[in-house]
Amino acid sequence: TIGAAMLSGLVKSDRPFFRTPKRAQRHALGQALASAREEAFLMIGIVPKFEEVFKSLDINLPALTRGILHTSRFATAHWALILAGMVVAAGLVVVYKRTDKGGYQWDWLMLHLPIFGQLFRKVGLSRFAKTCSTMIKSGVPILGTLEIVADTSGNRIIAEAVERARESVRQGERLMGPLGESQ
Repeated sequence: TIGAAMLSGLVKSDRPFFRTPKRAQRHALGQALASAREEAFLMIGIVPKFEEVFKSLDINLPALTRGILHTSRFATAHWALILAGMVVAAGLVVVYKRTDKGGYQWDWLMLHLPIFGQLFRKVGLSRFAKTCSTMIKSGVPILGTLEIVADTSGNRIIAEAVERARESVRQGERLMGPLGESQ
């Protein structure tokens, strides 16, 4: 039917758009990993060489410099333990995200991150508007449209807001009430 063709076209045209938040997350993760790699290189490869220079000068170093030298010694001695801890922590985050509570908290965090949170909210709003528009133009009733939009939102917080709006419409109230209240 025409509605199915329009929805199919919407999904195909939005594939790159729907991936935008994931790309932003991957970019941020890549930046964090690059930063960690550079920090490890400095602490394990460069700072120990400066320690030798400081010892040969036989001067009293400031507390911050001594702290950096101690951190470097710890990182050099326990680099494998630090790396294993980071891998375990990342694995625990992935496992926690797969739980209902963890996924909900992750989605909330994604919408409230500095800089990226605003991007994710705008992407979610754009998905909502575009999918609603396509479904309504296709003749899908508003309750069915809201159900589909909630299922395809990609974020539990947004889906919950759309479900509240759907329930409001089902009870004969305005659509914008619950949507305006959600943040």
